[in-house]
Amino acid sequence: MLLSDGSVTRHLQLLTDINVTVNCFEQREIGTERTDLPSLACLIPGPSLVQRQVMLHNGDPKTTVPYVYAASWWSADTIDKYLKDKQQPIWVSLSEGRAELYREILGVECGGNEYLEE
Repeated sequence: MLLSDGSVTRHLQLLTDINVTVNCFEQREIGTERTDLPSLACLIPGPSLVQRQVMLHNGDPKTTVPYVYAASWWSADTIDKYLKDKQQPIWVSLSEGRAELYREILGVECGGNEYLEE
């Protein structure tokens, strides 16, 4: 599921038969500074980048444990064109705009993170 070309949110919804909700807890412009970013995020065109961080839940984000944490990087010049509502899954916004969904999986990591464990 994590390695497919499709949307993780959509796959979770199909797998669990539960409405998966998005808790976009941060979407911020990170400016032109490209240090400490994944190497391919540095290749995104535009002078300024936006980082979006979400937790995917099986229902109300206030009362449920998240399934997945996800981060994505976008050009500040184009993010509003593709993501009209930041609380919607990316695949919903892209499919409504009839934009093609493609991603290249560069790696999967398994590790500990105190913040996410909380």
